[in-house]
Amino acid sequence: MLVAVRTDYRKLEPFIVPTLIVAAALLVLVLIPPIGQSINGTRRWIRLGPVSFQPAELAKLALVFYLAAAMSYVRFVGLDSTDPPSRRTGEGSRGRTYLTALALFVCALLSK
Repeated sequence: MLVAVRTDYRKLEPFIVPTLIVAAALLVLVLIPPIGQSINGTRRWIRLGPVSFQPAELAKLALVFYLAAAMSYVRFVGLDSTDPPSRRTGEGSRGRTYLTALALFVCALLSK
C-alpha cells in the first residue's frame, strides 16, 4: 500500500490501453480449451508452468484504470448539473456511449 501511495499515477498512464488490450486478449484465450484450464469446475485460468493466472483480475483492474483515465481527460457535456437541459446532450453522450460499450464488452468476457 505504501508503494501505491508513493507512486505517481501519471507514470502509469502510457500502460493503461496496452494493459486493457492484453487483458481482453487473455479473456478471449481463456475460452480456448487447450489454453484455458479448468480449476474447481471453472475454465477461467491460464496455467503458466507452476503458476496459475486468472486474467479476469487483470481485466477488472485495467478497466477501472482505463475508465478513470478516460473520464479525467474527456469533458462530458451534461455531467455538470448547472448546465441547462439543452446542453446535456451532444458530444458527451457519444463518449459515454463508447465507454459504456467498452465496459459492457469486458464484463461480457468476464461472465463467460
